[in-house]
Amino acid sequence: MLLYYFSEIKNRIILLILSWISTFYICYNYKEILLFLFIKPSLNLTYKFNKIYFITTNITEIFNTYINLASFISNQVVFFYFLNHFILFIIPGLYKYEINSVKKVIFIYLIFLITSTLTFYFILLPVSWNFFFHFQKILSNNQLNLYFEAKLSEYLDFFMNLNQISTFICQFFTLIFIYITSIKNYLTFIKKYKKIIFFVLLILATIITPPDILSQIILGSFIIIFYEIIIISILIININKVTH
Repeated sequence: MLLYYFSEIKNRIILLILSWISTFYICYNYKEILLFLFIKPSLNLTYKFNKIYFITTNITEIFNTYINLASFISNQVVFFYFLNHFILFIIPGLYKYEINSVKKVIFIYLIFLITSTLTFYFILLPVSWNFFFHFQKILSNNQLNLYFEAKLSEYLDFFMNLNQISTFICQFFTLIFIYITSIKNYLTFIKKYKKIIFFVLLILATIITPPDILSQIILGSFIIIFYEIIIISILIININKVTH
């Protein structure tokens, strides 16, 4: 029996490796399109000030950027494959209520992940890029000519760092959901620590946004609304449990 489990784990690892290789191959074949999609949110706002271009200072920098780009996307995709294999592996040893709990957490995580990713791509990334790029226009208006030449590899690092922040927010809200749903007197907890939680969420918004008060207010409001949606979802889930 133990050999059977080791064999299953080995097969799943092989499938994950093959999935990563195939995903990497596909991403590398469409590397120019993917790179454009990574840059597009920033360009939409940047063109209002000035046309931007990217430079390379190393003969292998473009190739390395494409490799990093394909690896980044492959890692993101294979993570979901890994999550799927892990769940399928442990489900036979779980009770029915545990399986329902796992499915609920994964469903909530996917909703948070999609929401945070869309927020990152359409709001956080262009706003952050626009905030830092805006200083060039200010200095130019003051007759101090500074020319910004963005390195392609550094922009990709900038994109990945913001994506990590987005993923962290998703995981943070998932942990909040799991923690609140695990508390018996969750309504008392919500009422007691609501102000503290709002304060922590505002600090989180301040940390992950540029030092711009408008950006901090917008993202902070969005995070608080998102938190309230979590609370409402928890209430609806628990009401359905009671009625059924």
